[in-house]
Amino acid sequence: MLWKPDLLILGTQTYNPHPETGMISVNEAFKLVRRWNAKECYIVHYSGLLDFKEASNQRFRGPVKAMTADQLQGVIDAHLQVTGDNGVHHLLNV
Repeated sequence: MLWKPDLLILGTQTYNPHPETGMISVNEAFKLVRRWNAKECYIVHYSGLLDFKEASNQRFRGPVKAMTADQLQGVIDAHLQVTGDNGVHHLLNV
């Protein structure tokens, strides 16, 4: 049932994985979108506040602060360009 959906709406609270939130992260959303081959995906409930925890780890590579919708969309677009996942048209924070 979840193969090739036209629209996928995912609740994410952070960009980086934080299991204590009980929600998936934007990073984990990339994997689901690829696995299910979704045509379009919208991110809802993103705040990014727990991503500040990674700022103290100097080896961490990724967002370490909350982002605006435009900033998050820019990071998502950059990720899709680097990974070649052009089939995903939108991962958008709503």
